[in-house]
Amino acid sequence: MVRGSKDFTRFSLGREVQQQLGNSQQTHGSVTKKLITEDNINVALHKAKGSGARIVSWTVKNFTAKGDNYVSVVTSVDIKYQLDGNEYSTSFIAKLGAPQSTKTFSESIDYAFVKECRVYEEIVPLLGEELISRGLQRLRVPECYYAICEPGDQVIYLEDLRIRGFQTRERKAPLDKAHTTLVLQEMARLHAASLLLQSRGGYEQLDVKFPYLNKDCFDVTEDVQKMAAGLLDKHMQETIIALKEFEGYQKAIQWLTDLMPHAYETWMRQLDNNTKFAVICHGDCWNNNILFRYDDQGNPIEAMLVDLQLLRFASLAADIQLLFCISLTGHERKSNLDYYLDVYYESFKSVMDSGGLAMPFTRGELADEYESKRLYGLFWAMAFLPAILSESEDIPDEFYTNDLLTASEGLSSCSASQDPDGESVGSPMSEKEKEVFLLKFKKNPDLTSRFLSLFDDIIGNGENVL
Repeated sequence: MVRGSKDFTRFSLGREVQQQLGNSQQTHGSVTKKLITEDNINVALHKAKGSGARIVSWTVKNFTAKGDNYVSVVTSVDIKYQLDGNEYSTSFIAKLGAPQSTKTFSESIDYAFVKECRVYEEIVPLLGEELISRGLQRLRVPECYYAICEPGDQVIYLEDLRIRGFQTRERKAPLDKAHTTLVLQEMARLHAASLLLQSRGGYEQLDVKFPYLNKDCFDVTEDVQKMAAGLLDKHMQETIIALKEFEGYQKAIQWLTDLMPHAYETWMRQLDNNTKFAVICHGDCWNNNILFRYDDQGNPIEAMLVDLQLLRFASLAADIQLLFCISLTGHERKSNLDYYLDVYYESFKSVMDSGGLAMPFTRGELADEYESKRLYGLFWAMAFLPAILSESEDIPDEFYTNDLLTASEGLSSCSASQDPDGESVGSPMSEKEKEVFLLKFKKNPDLTSRFLSLFDDIIGNGENVL
């Protein structure tokens, strides 16, 4: 059940909530206190356990750590309830719309939150029906019990997958073959299910039926696009600075320098959905957004996809590249690439076969499409790997928000390329910024290895890629 999401417009958080901005426990607590209420917990409980369930008591229990979430507040609610004369306990995950300090950043994050509400309300049930009606398991995403998407009042109550034995994997740990196999199988099921849905009458053009699948929080408005372009420029500068510390990367440095003026447009073109590879993609599939269940011997046996705010109609290879570039080591990605593409292809085909549909592409064409989206995964890795692989204590609080806030403040109130002080968003980094960024590499050899492997791939592919 989703309240307040029918009119899919860009919501701005109220001034009262805006003033709570900050990356502190105090802000976390004030937002939680404002948004989590017994009334909306009760609605979620009835959806989960039946209308006869009655709340006895409830409490908010935080469980995430610094670095787990960048723009939203995620917590849990422990509940004791009565049903048919007996007392039980359960818990929900509560995802809360976090306050933002600038208009442009609010537009971006609000869009993502409302979009996730709509995805749980509309897309997830439809895809689940397609799979279940053909004798397959439902889509492996958490159940949504209640969602509110109104200005200043944004909360999603989700199934707590920990109850079923699912757990997060350490965000810095690369995925091995067993984990990656499960993720690719589920990713392919998601992608293929969208093609099953498109074969149903009235759903032939999903991006027309659900126009929010054509945009996400990086391109929802012109100002947001400019903000994202400025951020990408900054991450490319950081990458060039890092590559200069190592021998043999001059070719990659020159490529990045040449690409920088039109990097954002190149990134967006990688999301082209006017091809036979266009499907509903997860859009943000990496360690933090995947939960695993294990057997008694510690072997992963099931993967669950979470955080659906970037769901988008795009090339399926964009999802694969993002996963591989952020969550796999260079050795794992290169040595098992053929195996991984086989796994994905067979899982995709099994879903298509269940619906009596022909495969829209061959295994060879899948490999070509994967290679053609190489830059998409690289751009994501430049943006996120340094933060993901850094120790939490090495990342100042402002590094989670200042980049975004500086860009959005400047781009929403000034000309397209100017910040409030009159400098271009893509202006050179300060010496302090360079020092902090390079410190992450000097303290983390795993980051160095995984980061450089991406550019080894680029250099190894020659002029066709560069």
